[in-house]
Amino acid sequence: EQKIKCPDGRQGTTVYMTPDNSILGFVNLTCGEIFDLVMKIFPIINIGDRIDFIGYDINGNCIYNKQLINQDIPVLTVNSDCEKIDRFAFVGCDAAASGRTAAAMIELLRRSEAYVGVLYGNQAVPVHRIRMEALKQCVTEEHPHIHLVERMETLDDDILSYKATLDLLKRHLEINTIYVAAGGQDGVCQAIADTGHPEDYIVITGTVLGRGSEWLKAGVINAVLSEHPLQQGMHSLDLMARKILCAELPFLELNYTETSIILPENVPHQYLNKYQ
Repeated sequence: EQKIKCPDGRQGTTVYMTPDNSILGFVNLTCGEIFDLVMKIFPIINIGDRIDFIGYDINGNCIYNKQLINQDIPVLTVNSDCEKIDRFAFVGCDAAASGRTAAAMIELLRRSEAYVGVLYGNQAVPVHRIRMEALKQCVTEEHPHIHLVERMETLDDDILSYKATLDLLKRHLEINTIYVAAGGQDGVCQAIADTGHPEDYIVITGTVLGRGSEWLKAGVINAVLSEHPLQQGMHSLDLMARKILCAELPFLELNYTETSIILPENVPHQYLNKYQ
């Protein structure tokens, strides 16, 4: 067994990984802590001679293997695009369309003056920044009854999201709508539920993963603007296979998934196992 020490003060201070890579325990970590943990785990897992990690660190900096790009190996970005590398395609949601749709849904669901608290991941991450800018622009130009009271950064972390939401509601009693523009929705929804009167709030989020479908069925979440993570994964694999087998064919650079609105009445069946 290998032991990877987690930060002090966390419940469950050790993550155990057995030789067959099964996980024996879980802890709650922030994005930065997860990144540090992954960097420690990589050297002890036998998954090949080289690991090419592309993603974002806690400050929104793009991290990637520069040798990968320099060797002309095809690169595809998924979920959040990376503005500083030469990739042949991006697969993910249309962040601007998601932000505009959020404004429209707030207008439809609130049907009166909406005072909105926004929880988002990291301003430095392109998909988060674009979504926020589109939301603000759409509200300014088309929805005079929507008031963006305050937005708070949560780093996609449920613990930070829980605390930020309670703090937001305590300081701004006028808030009657919450928009979760990135991850950390379980923390936000738990905070809304813990107010004792979740029916007072309109809550719009971006995924049915985690406990999303549960919160929908419980009435805490009113609508989800889905990014379709399963479609993103499958389409990415399809594009990579076609790039390898048919490199001479033209490829669509921006491959956006549909911006779908999921309500308690139409949660996709793959997320409903616990209710069947």
